[in-house]
Amino acid sequence: MVEEEDEVLGPHQELVEAINLGSQEESKEDMPELSTDIVVHRVPLKPECNPVRQKLRKMKPDVLIKIKEEVQKQIEAGFLTVSKYPE
Repeated sequence: MVEEEDEVLGPHQELVEAINLGSQEESKEDMPELSTDIVVHRVPLKPECNPVRQKLRKMKPDVLIKIKEEVQKQIEAGFLTVSKYPE
C-alpha cells in the first residue's frame, strides 16, 4: 500500500528588485551615469534620400501619458534633443 504524505504548500515567494525611476526634481547634474560624454547617437542620412515616415501606432492613453512625461523630462534634462530632418 502507498502511504500519502500530507504536505502543506505555502505561498510562492520570489525576490523583487526595486528600481529607482527618479523624480521630477532630478536634473542632468543629478544623473551623471547618463552623460553624453559616454555616447551620442546620430542617424546618418544621405542628402538625396528622404526619410521614411512611419505610421503612428496606437497606445493605451495611460501609457502614452507616461511616455510623454518621460520624454519631456529627458528633453528638459538635456539628454534628448529634437531632430529636424529635411522633408
